Order: sequence, then structure tokens, then C-alpha cells
Amino acid sequence: TYKKPSSAGNIFNVGIWIGISSLFYFSYLSFFLLAFFGLNILRAFKFRELLMLLLGMITPYFLSATYFFLNNTIHLFWQTQVIDNFGFLSFSETNHWIVYVNLVFFAILVLICILSINQYMMKKNIRVHKNLSILYWVMVTAAIALLLQYNVGLEHLLILAIPLGILISFSIMNLKNQTAEAMHFMLLFGAFVFQFQTYLMP
Repeated sequence: TYKKPSSAGNIFNVGIWIGISSLFYFSYLSFFLLAFFGLNILRAFKFRELLMLLLGMITPYFLSATYFFLNNTIHLFWQTQVIDNFGFLSFSETNHWIVYVNLVFFAILVLICILSINQYMMKKNIRVHKNLSILYWVMVTAAIALLLQYNVGLEHLLILAIPLGILISFSIMNLKNQTAEAMHFMLLFGAFVFQFQTYLMP
């Protein structure tokens, strides 16, 4: 939508995909805030575009609820999609040490990104600044989503995959070659360990 006078279709589609994704993982509704602030970062605020975004997000719920209503099971839709999935700081219980290792690993990556914000912004044009701001808003959205989802597990951290991947790559690019190679090897090794942890540490 950046520097595009008319982006009604794109904005409505963003809302639709937020609605569809939230039907599978309820806390993705928080991405409405990301879309709202993202639009304000990329272009001047317009109330009409906010309505487009909202209507797009409501559309999947309206169509799904209509189907259940016609089958006289609207109560099941409300119970399954909203009541059973809504929770405030509700985490899945686990005492496995690998869970805490993963949490610490992601926390370190997030901390690196936050502390490196000035380095990322340095000598970049306005459009890059806007795009980087949106990536940080994704991270904020992931935190807000914790307030909505019931029984949050490690898979919730997938929300951070894209912003962390992009921002950490900037950090690696700013390192010396030998240090960057060592960092890349450690990240690759860590990815293999996390991927095959059930086989390595049953």
C-alpha cells in the first residue's frame, strides 16, 4: 500500500486473511492491531480504510456463523471458536527442560533485536524505516496475542519467525566474516537440534 492512492483490495484481503487465520488460531485476531498500525505507518490514516480492514476480518466469521446458524448449531460455533480458545495468560503446562531452553533462546534473539534497533535504522531511507517499524510491531503483536489465546504452547513463537529471521540477518551482516560464519553455523546447528529433538532426547 506504500505510495499507492488506491489499495482497497489489498486492505480488505489483509482483513480476510486475519479472520481466516483466527478461525484456526484464535489469538491471530490481534493481527488486526498490526494491520491498523501498519497502515498508519505506510500511509495517512483514513477511517474508510479502517472499515475495509474490519469488514474483511469479520467476513469469514459472518460466513461461518451463517452456515452454523442455518444448521441450527450456532451455539457450537460460538463455543468452539471463541469460548474454548479464549484465555488470559493461559500456558500449557510442561516441565521438560528443552521448553525452557527454547524460551531462553527466543528471548535472547528478541533482546538482540531490541538493542540493535538504532543499528538497523542507521543510514537507511524512510521506506526501510517504515518496514522495520512494522517488523517490530509484529513482535509487539505476538506479545499481545498471549493475552487472547488459551493454552499457549511453544508453537506460539512461530509468530516471531519472520521478524526475528529478518532482523537477526541484519545483525549477522554487520558482523565480521569469521564471526558471522560462526554465528551462522551455531544457528544452523540449533535448528537441527530443535527439529530432531524428539529423536535425540526422547
